[in-house]
Amino acid sequence: MNFPSIPSDNLYKFICIASLASIILSMYYFSTAVQELDVEVQQLKGDSDLLETEIEWFTIVVDSLSENATDDRRTELFEIQRELLIKNSKLGNSSKLARLKLEEIKKNRKIFTIMIIPLLIDFIYGLTLWYFKVQRHQDKLLKHQVENLEAEKK
Repeated sequence: MNFPSIPSDNLYKFICIASLASIILSMYYFSTAVQELDVEVQQLKGDSDLLETEIEWFTIVVDSLSENATDDRRTELFEIQRELLIKNSKLGNSSKLARLKLEEIKKNRKIFTIMIIPLLIDFIYGLTLWYFKVQRHQDKLLKHQVENLEAEKK
């Protein structure tokens, strides 16, 4: 597979294009990372909602069993209460994990912003120098060459 060659004819052009490529790759990486974290947060929220529903259901079952409880029912009741405590613990862990993931997204935004500013400055710097020190003069030279060719044709 042949990749395009890196512009090495001009340092300013290289700075400009390398900065632009870095900006694009950074944006892609950041959006991908945020999307993955967002999917994880949504899954955790879904798990959290499911656990809340199960806790409510277990609470209803426990209330109905506690009214006329025999020894076998009391054992079943204790088992259900134990499961309820486990589910409640999982719910707490899921919500903590979701909060941590959201904080990670916020931290990544700050890092992205800090990282992108120097790249934008480099891009503008390279583009400006490329135009004013090289491209503008090449455009003038090309214009004169075209004018000379037109003059020779007449």
